Amino acid sequence: MDIFNYRFVGYEAYYQDVLPELQKKIFDALQDEDYHFILAVNEAVCNAARYALNGVQNAEIEIKLKTTEYDISATIRAKTHPFDVEHYRNELLKLLSNKELCNMEWGDYTADTEKSRGFWYMLTACDYLYMDDDGQEITLCARAPYDSKSFTTKIGHLVPRFFIKKNGVIL
Repeated sequence: MDIFNYRFVGYEAYYQDVLPELQKKIFDALQDEDYHFILAVNEAVCNAARYALNGVQNAEIEIKLKTTEYDISATIRAKTHPFDVEHYRNELLKLLSNKELCNMEWGDYTADTEKSRGFWYMLTACDYLYMDDDGQEITLCARAPYDSKSFTTKIGHLVPRFFIKKNGVIL
């Protein structure tokens, strides 16, 4: 197992100083020629900066990347505005009880709104993700090498990939 830790302040520092190395490490681990996983990590970092208590330019963000020959995980952490993760996930789970929505592509569901697009991008690129119940940390996980067959945009396939970590336990 290889573990890489990154700490930086502001989205610009991520883009300039961290992203080139991180992108190479992720590609080497996954062989994902479409860069799905790195795009999901980018989205998580963007959200961390966007919702940071200190603002985008002063957001203190940490990334922990773990790679093995079998899988990869990227944990992104920042002090952000409060977010009720359990409520959000429960709202997503309600979509599964509607057969029409369950079979819908997330892009058709969200249409022209920006609401929650980041979560859909992340869920599309991962085998699963989990978020701390306080919304301060998210972990994206995928098998290695990257399985393009797991790439889907159907709501019914994506929502079950979203888990919550509460008191150290993944729910």
